[in-house]
Amino acid sequence: MANYFKNHDYKIVSIEYNKYTPEVKNAYKNLKDYKNLTLLFGNSFEILPKLITEDCCILIDGPKRLKAIKLAINSLKKPLVKAVFIHDLYRDSPHRKDTEKTFLNFFFTDDYDYVKKFRYLDKQNWIDQRKYKEHRSWGPYKRGEKKMKSYSSTLLVVFNSNNFCDMSQFKKHTDEYKNIKRYWSIKYLIDGWPKRLMKIIQFPINYIFYEKVYNSKKQISKRELLKKWILFTYQIVKKLFRKRVSYYKIDE
Repeated sequence: MANYFKNHDYKIVSIEYNKYTPEVKNAYKNLKDYKNLTLLFGNSFEILPKLITEDCCILIDGPKRLKAIKLAINSLKKPLVKAVFIHDLYRDSPHRKDTEKTFLNFFFTDDYDYVKKFRYLDKQNWIDQRKYKEHRSWGPYKRGEKKMKSYSSTLLVVFNSNNFCDMSQFKKHTDEYKNIKRYWSIKYLIDGWPKRLMKIIQFPINYIFYEKVYNSKKQISKRELLKKWILFTYQIVKKLFRKRVSYYKIDE
């Protein structure tokens, strides 16, 4: 987006929850020369409302699932937000049908007519993707060895209007989700430990990179680094056991 709009007067603000990750480190290296892009770090539920001071559109790629829908609804209550995009609501997604019932003025980019008209734009992308081993088997309606009903990565586009959603449908969806959250809580505790451990192990390297490059600090205090490392580990463990009530609350 920064590259596409580099010759225009559009401002792009990117919010990432965790500053000390390999992905952010690589993004900072690749994007530092773009003058139309600002990188912010923190909770998008807290940061985003303060940024809505002029006409804008919002692209949500994280948080996911119900939190993404909640953030979209909260944002669309502001007239300055003209449209909201939500990533990864595939036709196979458990939240897809409920999203279609919740929002009223929308469309999906995996719509068959839309794909038929614009899929030619992806032709070179699919060819280039074969260079990368982990994505070599991906393609239209296929994610690795698994077939999918959506053409590819999907965006939900919701246009703002006076009645942009049906809150009764969203509340019904959240009530149904509450009934299965115990299962998902156990699954969340069990799954993903290799990735979490890797984040903890890589944290010191990423922290040093940011303090030296991003904050221009020449020397890093070992004591400060140890404190940050312990706090980071504590936050990851705490996140596993936190109550997920915030998933279901909508700002008045």
